[in-house]
This record gives sequence, structure tokens and C-alpha cells, in this order.
Amino acid sequence: MKSILVIDDSRDTRDIVDTILSDAGYDVVSTGCTAEAFEALSKDSFDLLICDLHMPFVLDQNHFDYQYSYEVGVRTIQELSWVYPTTPIIAISATVPWELPTVMKSISHIPALSKPFSPRVLLNTVEQALFCPQHSAEMVH
Repeated sequence: MKSILVIDDSRDTRDIVDTILSDAGYDVVSTGCTAEAFEALSKDSFDLLICDLHMPFVLDQNHFDYQYSYEVGVRTIQELSWVYPTTPIIAISATVPWELPTVMKSISHIPALSKPFSPRVLLNTVEQALFCPQHSAEMVH
């Protein structure tokens, strides 16, 4: 069974993604911030990482600065790709679709999905990232 780590500050998004992926047979661990994600990664390895682009700056696991920024998500994805270069990553974002290409310039090799996305689109993107990683970077929705 493939394991997936989901990093998103929205509990609703984590629950939806967890349900879709769990129902499809994936083992899913969800975290609400970057600090929790790196803690989970220190304990387990994952076959795929799904990371929100628009997250709050986190002082520590108990204190959030709710100044939301794409910089947090972009920086997290960059760090994840440096530390785990063989693990595929998918970015997800609630940004308006016409702003996503601008944000994606910093992480151009990472596929991205605009929220809300359909279960089918999520599952197709996950399968592409897990089983055809050379093609997944071409997918930007």
C-alpha cells in the first residue's frame, strides 16, 4: 500500500483528501503545518507528499502567525524536494486559477491542483505522480 503525507492547514481539506485517498486504498497521514509534516517525515517514509501552497507562518506547533502566504507553501515544497529528492510532491492551492502559474514559477517541476478539485482529478494526479513521475510535472490544473 502506498503512503501519502498531506500537509494543509485546512482541516476540511485534509479530511476530504484523506477520505478520497483512503477510499482508493492509500495509507494517508495528515498534518496541519510544516512543523508537523517534518515531524511525521522524521518517523516514517512516504511515497508521495501533497502540500498546500497557501499556509500560515508557524512559530511552533502550538503558535501560528495567521499571516497567510504562498511563500510558506513554496518554501516548504522547495525544502521537501531538497530533503526528499526522490519523493514526488503535488501542490494544492485555493488560489484563483489565473494566479497559479505565477506562484508555480518557483516550483515549476511540481504538479499543482487548484481547489476545489474533483476526486477523479486528485486520484489521476496522484497516480501520475506515483506511477509516471516523469509526466506528472506537466500536469497543472
